[in-house]
Amino acid sequence: MGVVDFVAASQTADAAREKARLITEALDTLGRAVDLDERDSLDPASWVAWYDATIPNVRDIKILVGAMEIELCRRRGEQIQAEGERRGGLPSKVTHRVTLPDASKKQRSRDRALTAQPERISAFVQQEAAAGRVPSVRGAVRAAKAKPSTKTERKRAQFTASQTRAQRHTGDVVASLDAVADGQRRTDAQLTATGLDVEVFLRRVRVIPWLAIDRTDAGTMFVIDDDLRDICDTRAPRPALGNQSIRTYL
Repeated sequence: MGVVDFVAASQTADAAREKARLITEALDTLGRAVDLDERDSLDPASWVAWYDATIPNVRDIKILVGAMEIELCRRRGEQIQAEGERRGGLPSKVTHRVTLPDASKKQRSRDRALTAQPERISAFVQQEAAAGRVPSVRGAVRAAKAKPSTKTERKRAQFTASQTRAQRHTGDVVASLDAVADGQRRTDAQLTATGLDVEVFLRRVRVIPWLAIDRTDAGTMFVIDDDLRDICDTRAPRPALGNQSIRTYL
């Protein structure tokens, strides 16, 4: 490895460590919040894809905490929708066997509103962050419930929604792959136990160029070519750009 390559690799590693530190610190702050549901996932690794797709340049911990609190609420809304689907009803109309307190009803209504408009929520968070303001859940709910005033805005919102869903889906698939690409061979039953639909998952990851799939009767092993992955993710140095990555060059 040349000096330039070493410096580029060091900068990438430093950026990854700084990102992990920011996310961990923000999660610690959220964990101490009195209104945080204990069931919410506080695993830093699960937030990396969201951070990169939503606010990759934010370093202000207050802004990051505000954005992550909104995302937690949105994820709770997804859980509420899943409850309704499992019960055979509409996601927005869940029948409860017990009467919920008014505060819980308001929270569930708020969380569903955030889940219904992920593209508006992402845009709101990015707008507030760009302005140096701490995004609030209340502001996000207002943004989610606002009605587009023109057909052009509605089409733009629909397009943004599809892009947001695609980014989130891609992040989920890659996170699942990273969890099982550890050099171990797993049977289909073991992969299913991790929450994967094996046939669907294999169809989705087969086209990834930096992934090799060794599938036999004994099980499946996923092998990642990290150098090729860095090239595909535009992080690897390239001679044509003065041994900078595309990301650094831009």
